[in-house]
Amino acid sequence: MKPQLGDTISNRYVLVSPLREETGLQVWKASDHVLARDCQLFIVNNRKALQDVNATASMLAISHDSHFTQVLQLQHVGEVALVVTQLDAGMPLTEYLASRDKPLSFTAIRSILGEVVEAFHVLQKDSLTHFSINTDTVRLTRNGVEIADAPISVMLADTSRSQVTESKEQLAIRQVAALLYSLLTRQPSTLSTDFRLEAIAPNVPMEFRVICKRGLNLKEKDGFPTVPMATVAELEALLGDYQPLSQLHGTDVILPSANSECSIVNVPLLQALEQDTFPLPETLSESGSIPEMTFEAPVPHTDLSDSKEALAKGVAATSGAVKSLWKNGREILTEEDIDGADEETGDYPFSFPIRVSAPSSDQQTDDSQLEKTGRIPVIGPDGRVIQPGEESARALKAEQEAIEEAYQNSVTTPAPPSFAPNGGSSSTSTEVADAKLFGNMKTKVAAIIVAVVVVAVALGFALHGLFQNSASSDTSSNSGNPWPEMNLDKVPFGPGGTAADADSSDTDDSAQSSGTTEKSPDKEAKQVPDPKAPENTTAYEIDNRQFLSNPDGQQGYGYYLHLSQSQKVSRMTIKIRSSGGQGYIRVNTTSNPTQGEQVAQFEFDTSGTTDVKFDKTVETQDILLWVPLNSLPGSQLYIESIQVF
Repeated sequence: MKPQLGDTISNRYVLVSPLREETGLQVWKASDHVLARDCQLFIVNNRKALQDVNATASMLAISHDSHFTQVLQLQHVGEVALVVTQLDAGMPLTEYLASRDKPLSFTAIRSILGEVVEAFHVLQKDSLTHFSINTDTVRLTRNGVEIADAPISVMLADTSRSQVTESKEQLAIRQVAALLYSLLTRQPSTLSTDFRLEAIAPNVPMEFRVICKRGLNLKEKDGFPTVPMATVAELEALLGDYQPLSQLHGTDVILPSANSECSIVNVPLLQALEQDTFPLPETLSESGSIPEMTFEAPVPHTDLSDSKEALAKGVAATSGAVKSLWKNGREILTEEDIDGADEETGDYPFSFPIRVSAPSSDQQTDDSQLEKTGRIPVIGPDGRVIQPGEESARALKAEQEAIEEAYQNSVTTPAPPSFAPNGGSSSTSTEVADAKLFGNMKTKVAAIIVAVVVVAVALGFALHGLFQNSASSDTSSNSGNPWPEMNLDKVPFGPGGTAADADSSDTDDSAQSSGTTEKSPDKEAKQVPDPKAPENTTAYEIDNRQFLSNPDGQQGYGYYLHLSQSQKVSRMTIKIRSSGGQGYIRVNTTSNPTQGEQVAQFEFDTSGTTDVKFDKTVETQDILLWVPLNSLPGSQLYIESIQVF
């Protein structure tokens, strides 16, 4: 059964407006009546796409990753998959690029690509991918980049025109490169986009040009063959560091504050065949409108105050209710209370004693005679008819009795056995304080006397000790001179000698030394060797990386590194995906492999990781890895990481 506008899906989602309808796919804007919010509802009955749809939707429903439109639910009705997502936030890049007055700096482009690559990493952890990254599915939001239609991306057309034989990683590289091309040229992604290097402005950063060239396999005018990019890690190395899109200024990009229409409305779809689809089950949707509210016509008003006949009509109108009361409580009512017709009389009206004469002047009542006639009597459990107002009085009395009973229970509630009564503790302490010990002396008086005696004894001991220490110090100070007596003329000089002996010995030594003077040969002093400097094990920070192709007309590839500050560099660690070949390290040059100073010549290790030690330690900030074309490792250069020490 084909869903229609207003139908209810899964007894929860009401279809509000259609967004897209193609063979094997229907997309609706729906209203979730459980959570009272709008959402997108994807109805997928394409048998070839169901496996990828189920895998991607399940992963995103569990992860709640902010890079993608959040998947709320995944259900199945027979073979048909129902994917419920939030409405797409922000605006697609296609709409943003159409406004020429909105800025889009190279910094913003770098941030957009960086967050898209982050989203690819989330999918690659579960061996998944997005099959259609373009300016329609990549949206700008206040929180950054959001990728739309990920669960059904296998049903979307690839605007990068990748080859069928390419792997998922190569597909991701080509789509990111095609997205970069659209951002640089400010053209939306289409199936007929002509990718040309000449369309890229000359002031574009070199790494952006290399990504477009190698990611889309474009050729230069010189006809030199292009080495395709094989890994996302290499793309990230060329892209470099970036700032989160939400932290950029208004001069770089203007993030939207409102949400535009969903991406599924404009994104190109792949054509599906009817034989590749499942039929929609009859139980998929429930159609129908809200039941109509029917009301009976009101009974015409009749003035019942004119005659006895009118009063009798009022009694007949209430006879049915009284008859029901009679049947249910017959064992309670007595014949003196109500005289009803016999059950066999069938349709005869039920009689009830009423007053039909005019009320006397001395009767005071608030109710009319008709109200008294039409009131159904209330019968208590003892069989007595309860008069109007008596039931309220009885209920009020019962409520007061319940309150009084609760109050009495709260007052007389015994305290827990672990707590002693409050009154007993105070009376006991008073009795102990007033008890008599010796004659007429009370306990509290005796306690005060003992405390005074203890304080006086302690004070006496303290004063005695203070005076004794003062007297002993005076005696020791008057006993004698604290400085020892000493003859300063008899101070010895040397072992066992006095001052006079020292003078004579000095005279003899001077005479002897003047007679026999010996000269020792001068010793040749050598320079103390420099201490061995500790080896640096912490890689220096690199703030710029740039891949160079044929720099300054030299046949080969280079990789330029710019350190955050000038450092003493002694070695490098290079990790590539191939082995063999020969490379050179030059410092103090940015792009010319013939300038600067060569500090190392090496061969790439067969393990893929090569430790290059420089001929000497140099202080520099610019380092260039140069690999000539005739010595490429495995006829290619795929750099995974470089560390400088």
